[in-house]
Amino acid sequence: SLMGSFSRQTSSFDAWLKNREETIGSQKAGKSSEDRIARRKTMEKVQAFATLESFIGSGKIVRDVTELRRLFGQFDDDGSGFIEPSEFLPLLAKLLRQPVSHLDPAEVWRSWEDVDESHSGRILVEQFTHWYCNTFNVAAPDFTQFINQDIIPESEKLIREVAKKLGKNTIMIEKIYREFNKLDADNSGFLEFPEFEQLMVHELSPDKKSAQVPRKVLQKFWIDIDADDSGGVSFEEFATWYLRFFHGSISPMEQYYHMLGSGYRRMSCAGAAPGVMSALSNESEKQSRRSMFMTR
Repeated sequence: SLMGSFSRQTSSFDAWLKNREETIGSQKAGKSSEDRIARRKTMEKVQAFATLESFIGSGKIVRDVTELRRLFGQFDDDGSGFIEPSEFLPLLAKLLRQPVSHLDPAEVWRSWEDVDESHSGRILVEQFTHWYCNTFNVAAPDFTQFINQDIIPESEKLIREVAKKLGKNTIMIEKIYREFNKLDADNSGFLEFPEFEQLMVHELSPDKKSAQVPRKVLQKFWIDIDADDSGGVSFEEFATWYLRFFHGSISPMEQYYHMLGSGYRRMSCAGAAPGVMSALSNESEKQSRRSMFMTR
């Protein structure tokens, strides 16, 4: 009959629907199971990271300071006595005798920031040795005198000392030191007026078409940088002046006119040749370019 046929059709549909629901439920259960497995693997991977604290007092790590310094040298390709951030993790893994993948990069990076207190982007061998020995309870002889006298070059000690006094990072001070060395033609360790004059002429009158820098301008700059009237400018004096004039809020020529007073500036500008004024107006732009270079 019609009712019997409809009943059979309904029953067939119910069976299909039930089967469909079971299939979907099974797929969901399978996916849920896969998700659980994936999460468990992720957790296992996280838990697999060995904390640095777990190596404290361990006999498996490198505990010989001579070997430590030798391995440090392997990563210091140019023999500068420094390592950079990318070399810190593999060096540490080597010393802890662990695969790199077993160390937590986030924890290692925090350790780098602890060692690199000046945020210079480089770590000296003695900085690393001091941190490693303190962190992992490694007994180390006092190499202070040996390091200060024989390992660190005098120029590097000077750069670090000046950077600390001026509150600047060593990379910036090192760039200024290179500029200082180029000007110090006789390698006396001091700049005399003729050497200083070369810098100012180069900055204010870089080519033959530029106006000649007035002698009074050069002398005023010299009086300012050679504040003790010794006739020679040390690197610390030069770096202090350089940062103030080339990295200050206003250009060197603006600062010069501030020293003399606004009245002198008006008179000077009124009587200055057009070429001189052009050179002065370009100084601010040049100073900005130099600042961009120094902060790279």
